[in-house]
Amino acid sequence: MDCRLLALAQNARGVVAGAYRTSANLRFEGFDGLCTVLCGTSDDGPGGIVLGSAFRPRPFSDELSAGMPARFEGGVLAAGPLMFDVRGARLFDCALPDDGWRATSAEAGGMARVLQDALTAARRPRPNDAMQRFLAVRAMAFRDALRDGSGTKIAQAVRGLIGLGPGLTPSGDDQVTGCLAALRFALGPQDALVRAVSDAAGRCRGSTTEVGASMLSSAREGRFRGVVRSLLAALKSEDERAVRRRLDALLGVGATSGLDMADGMAAGLHAAALARKW
Repeated sequence: MDCRLLALAQNARGVVAGAYRTSANLRFEGFDGLCTVLCGTSDDGPGGIVLGSAFRPRPFSDELSAGMPARFEGGVLAAGPLMFDVRGARLFDCALPDDGWRATSAEAGGMARVLQDALTAARRPRPNDAMQRFLAVRAMAFRDALRDGSGTKIAQAVRGLIGLGPGLTPSGDDQVTGCLAALRFALGPQDALVRAVSDAAGRCRGSTTEVGASMLSSAREGRFRGVVRSLLAALKSEDERAVRRRLDALLGVGATSGLDMADGMAAGLHAAALARKW
């Protein structure tokens, strides 16, 4: 369970925001973002509660529907007819570690090349449709703005991506999230480029889905799912075999969410390499 949920788990009221086959999103009063209950995965994420492998429910969508009441009380979570005891749950912290390390231009550039090579080797083609072609144009504009470093251009490019594409987390949101993870990891949370992308994303929360807005809010705080954090750690360690393994895990997220995040991470690392030259 995300350690940020500890206080919430004692007493909170909310509702089911959405239910799917292996996950359910819950919205609680006083909590910025969504709480997500997941099964069938070892990956953690902001606001997440990962159920043990012994838990074999019917699809959440068979048991829950949007608007059903949800509550935390004394470490027990109730959502519709389902109950989960999270007392003693394994806690995880989704924050990117910040030990003071900052990538040099050469280090960031090397990480970008390794990730791009791994992406090419993974051979994950995108659908060839009008939306994907439009997304590619907007993504290129975002990369150009990152290279330029202008806050105005970055804000415009982020605005063009947020909410763009299908899914609970639109492709544009995933790309911006991946970019923020890479920038923050390489440059640190106080860097001007990190702040420019983060501030622009914050101004666009109303332009996307509730799930996308929750993901972006966590990204702005430096909190990301485990597969993103572990891929960045592998890139820093220069272990190309580990990079390929962890990239494969990320690419397994959603239909294209993992691929979009990885593309955003590559763009962020390329931009970090240029930023270190200035």
